[in-house]
Amino acid sequence: MRWLKPVEEAQASTKVREIYQQIRRQLHSPFTPLVFQLVANYEDYLGYLWKQIGANLQSEAFLNLPPKVSNYAESVTRDWIALHPTLPEFVSKLAPSEKEELKKNADELTAINATLTLLTIAERESLKGIPVGVLKLVSKTSSEAATFSEIAVEKFAHYSLVPTETVTTQLSPAAALLAPLTGNQQLAVSKYAQFFEIVGHFMDKLLKTETYLKHRVILEELVQNLVPQIPQPLTITQQQFMDLTENSPQAKHVHELFFLLHDLFPSKFPHLVFTSAIMKQALKV
Repeated sequence: MRWLKPVEEAQASTKVREIYQQIRRQLHSPFTPLVFQLVANYEDYLGYLWKQIGANLQSEAFLNLPPKVSNYAESVTRDWIALHPTLPEFVSKLAPSEKEELKKNADELTAINATLTLLTIAERESLKGIPVGVLKLVSKTSSEAATFSEIAVEKFAHYSLVPTETVTTQLSPAAALLAPLTGNQQLAVSKYAQFFEIVGHFMDKLLKTETYLKHRVILEELVQNLVPQIPQPLTITQQQFMDLTENSPQAKHVHELFFLLHDLFPSKFPHLVFTSAIMKQALKV
């Protein structure tokens, strides 16, 4: 069961709304990525994390890093991955204006996904300094306190990031993830749903190929090598993490936040980098 829900701007505190505005402005994004909406359940931690991220997004040294991620993914889709015929066939039937709109969406997703891949993996590396076995889920003085190691990880095996009330079309899981994982819900229910559906099915099949898996590993190794080049390192101690999360109304579900940041998002965004690269390649027809 998923306990943490996205904190939507309409229900957010003034502090969180201000951070959302900064996120959209500095990411050049029309939406607030879902990763931040989920972290916002822990307002103090969101503020701490965004202070570090925001400083990087204002640095030219950092802004030179995400293109290296997206450029590699695009080279793979150009040179090693053959598109399924249904993709160029669908694109060939689009009106010029429709094609341009989709290209704009793909360009936005490419830039945002590459940036968030770098940031989420950097945050994962930061959290590695927190001993999982001693991470308290609630206040250290509470009789209900438990350690992360006492939580069955299997409960997250089918963790879904797709808010059922917002996805009104019957999309495959991969197609539905294209939008909600980045926060742009409208893409999933737009008139281009068929395009995302085709891309989603293609990515489902691509996941099972040796070529994709090999280059996925290479991409993650590339990002790992870029993380030390981040000008403002994303760092946090165990004590800081607990201090920033234990006063939240969702304090007892901090294990879920840890899972999202340590496992889910760092594994999903590299896949989305390849997904947006596939979209761009298909739209070149």
